[in-house]
Amino acid sequence: MPKNIIEYESPEEVLKDLNARSHGKYYLCTCPSCQQAEAFMYKSNPTVIYCNRQNKCGETTRIHYTNQEQSAVFQEQSQQKKRTKRWLSSAEREELKVLTANMRYFTDQLGSFDHEKGREYRGLHRGTYQSHVIITPDDKFGTRLLQAFPGLMRRYGRTEQSQKRFENRDVVIPFYDEQGKVDRLLLRSTSPDVVYNKEYPKELHCVVQYQKEQTKNFQHTITSTEKSPILLTESVLNALSVKEVDPDVEFIAATGVNHTRQMKEYVEQQPAPFQERGVILAFDPDQAGQKEQEKWKTFFRTQQIPYKEFPYPDQKRDLNDLLQDHPEPFQKTWQQVTKQFQNGLQLRQGKEAQDKQNESMYYCRASKGLER
Repeated sequence: MPKNIIEYESPEEVLKDLNARSHGKYYLCTCPSCQQAEAFMYKSNPTVIYCNRQNKCGETTRIHYTNQEQSAVFQEQSQQKKRTKRWLSSAEREELKVLTANMRYFTDQLGSFDHEKGREYRGLHRGTYQSHVIITPDDKFGTRLLQAFPGLMRRYGRTEQSQKRFENRDVVIPFYDEQGKVDRLLLRSTSPDVVYNKEYPKELHCVVQYQKEQTKNFQHTITSTEKSPILLTESVLNALSVKEVDPDVEFIAATGVNHTRQMKEYVEQQPAPFQERGVILAFDPDQAGQKEQEKWKTFFRTQQIPYKEFPYPDQKRDLNDLLQDHPEPFQKTWQQVTKQFQNGLQLRQGKEAQDKQNESMYYCRASKGLER
């Protein structure tokens, strides 16, 4: 049997053997390939296991079940649970109302927190990040979230280890649903003394509206007035790094390289601005980022969306690293890339328009000839 296909009798055997634990719409489990507890399997499709260690493993493992009847029953039960509606309680709805009002006030009204600490963050000045990122005055924000919103946060902080993940979190990136309510919070830290590892990740995903089948995991600033190419990248901080050197840029950015499905659905549903303006693809230059970028290139070709890849100088630094290391060369590179791409796009669109005009004139002449 091929390396990336393993055999089990039933899904229950997989859950037990890979130490799987339920987490929302998927199971967290041990990767059969690298044996690290950093893989996941969707409850609705227990035949595929994805490893989250994209740059060290990233293996996709398929499962063949010998007992097809048990597998079918398991999937039907999972689908039944998926169809069962779940709602926030009245207390949780009130918490969501308060949390959303606070997040909106911080970003839309206060302009983030007005203090020296937030003057600049990772090369981003307050005027660039304030509508998307919140830098709180101290490092207790994460801990206070657990205390102030016990209903919405009830899935977090249950153990001492889980509570420690919320410590030293003073950076917040909020994501809102279509009704403008907070769907997801990404928590980070500005502390130079924090050591990141599996137990304390650099970015902590905190799903607020836990009852939903899917919560928002991308941001965009796309309008109908701008004509320049659209930036597409895997994180908000990377997108804001370009906005720091080009304030007029519009972008669409995910919450990570593994969370791009919703973003792709958005492009599929509203392809017009992407087809007209084109896209500059700038996933991280590492193995995981470039693997995902290849998928988007294929997708754009099928959608007839013109694109250009951002030319990274090496495979180690992402857009935010380039901004912090050498902002002026980064700005110059971005300007050159967008100008060349836009000029090429205009020439191509002009040629297509001329071809259509010539074709129209040909049919007009042919029609007149028939009339004679």
